[in-house]
Amino acid sequence: MIFYKISNLDPHIRGDKIVSSRTYEGNLPGKLGLIQHRIVKCRVCTRLVEHREKISMTKRAFFEHCDYWGAPVPSNGDPKARVLIIGLAPGAHGANRTGRMFTGDPSATFLTSALYRTGFATLPDSSHIGDGLSLKDVFITSALHCVPPQDKAVMLEQDNCRDFLIEELRQLRGIKAVLALGKVAFDNYVKAVSVIHNESYNLKFGHNLSFDMSPKTPMLFCSYHPSPRNTYTKRLDAKDLDAILFRIKDFLLKTSD
Repeated sequence: MIFYKISNLDPHIRGDKIVSSRTYEGNLPGKLGLIQHRIVKCRVCTRLVEHREKISMTKRAFFEHCDYWGAPVPSNGDPKARVLIIGLAPGAHGANRTGRMFTGDPSATFLTSALYRTGFATLPDSSHIGDGLSLKDVFITSALHCVPPQDKAVMLEQDNCRDFLIEELRQLRGIKAVLALGKVAFDNYVKAVSVIHNESYNLKFGHNLSFDMSPKTPMLFCSYHPSPRNTYTKRLDAKDLDAILFRIKDFLLKTSD
């Protein structure tokens, strides 16, 4: 399980960039852990910095008592995982509040309950850091580590954050299957792999599709993102996501050494 410490240290200056006061103190090893430190301190995208911090100051009435994380949200999970899940971005009052990916909002509940039913998580919900949740054979990251306005990041912001994804992919050497939650996650993963292997892939996102990109890359699975706009309208229901995760389990079983 990954833990974080919320620090109230004053921001300081490094070069021409203000460094976030939040501190990552997870247990991810080596370079993977160092990447998370850099993620938490990032202030490259001015629009996203202003947006995430505004949300953290104004808050939602129901969470008025909460100390919002309000910084880039680090990735979390099993560093030896065979499954990588890629989301879109932290939820405004979910991960941007709690400081952990897919934690504290309806999207988190939907995904975590599916992971629990399929044996990838120890609890059926992800409510807050310290809730006892552990991911089993799964590592979670996202295309964006800061919440964007209206959940829409411009291309430059995606390009900036993709560098972190590329670095993580180079460290997560045990990954056999990738689940992209939505088109933005899918597109950014494909672009990241293209950079790593210096190859071009002409792939188009589609719910419930899978792609064997090359012998050098994990199998890529696709699902709609478990956002309320998809789950409340039944565009994505629990049986759909469960079925995709069970397909991933079957794939791992067939390809295990």
